[in-house]
Amino acid sequence: MFGMSSSSAKLSSGYDFIIVDAGSAGAVLAKRLRADAYRGGDGPVGVIRGDYPNPIFDAYVESGAEARFPVSEDFNGHQFKGFGRFDMNIWKGMRQSSSETHLKPVRARTNLTVAHQPNEYLPVDDLMRSVLIYQ
Repeated sequence: MFGMSSSSAKLSSGYDFIIVDAGSAGAVLAKRLRADAYRGGDGPVGVIRGDYPNPIFDAYVESGAEARFPVSEDFNGHQFKGFGRFDMNIWKGMRQSSSETHLKPVRARTNLTVAHQPNEYLPVDDLMRSVLIYQ
């Protein structure tokens, strides 16, 4: 593996790629490398796997598997039903909101109006989508 010692190669055998000391460019590259047919990795919202150790949640997922429910590694991927850990909209330790990721970068645009307390809500429903328009 590119001049790595055999012990280093053994440590990395579970990974497709290892990105070392590449800063933010490495983070972008890492997101692209793990993107698949069901999910992208280049959007503005930072997403991390919910892989924090939690014995209660592990027992929850295990009980679902014992009851013969599917275990999903990615609810936005091929197996979207079942038990598993959810992704979180967190980047660099901070929760990512739609406001932070979509609105903040464009708030100086002259064609953008943000209503802080809209007076009327118009629900729009059709067979393809359901949205709420703020007026």
